[in-house]
Amino acid sequence: MMMKEAHALGYKGYWVSSGSVVNLPEMIKIAGSKEAVENWIGPYESLDCPVVKEADKPALLEIQDRYLKKYGPPFEPLAWRYSCGMQVLCEAIRQAGGTDPDALKKALETGTFETFFGSGKFTGQQTYGIAHQFAVTTIAVIIKNGAPKYLGYLKTQEP
Repeated sequence: MMMKEAHALGYKGYWVSSGSVVNLPEMIKIAGSKEAVENWIGPYESLDCPVVKEADKPALLEIQDRYLKKYGPPFEPLAWRYSCGMQVLCEAIRQAGGTDPDALKKALETGTFETFFGSGKFTGQQTYGIAHQFAVTTIAVIIKNGAPKYLGYLKTQEP
């Protein structure tokens, strides 16, 4: 709503979000025009994203199909980002040899996990004193003419 109001007042600057650029077509509807969301910068999930491997696209499309079947349109691409959590949990259970809490905690804190957005691991020991922040590739875009334009990629890591 801020984008809609700011656009009505003539604002033509940049919008930066630390959270994902959510369902872009819906945001354009809410904002009232594609011009209102122009220059929005933030993380973005898409099948067109260069970090998504071709081999993973069928699984992502299956997630989309199941979502649409259960909830109907519009599909929220952020669902792909959140599905990585299940990939990590399943692999951690495999690495731990089961669901024993201590073994699972150790696997999560020390393992490396493959996700739809690349490999990642839990970090944060130096910064927070505990390795419970999952670091995986984040994709940055800027919205131009109602469409995302990729700016680059960032992988969080320990300092």
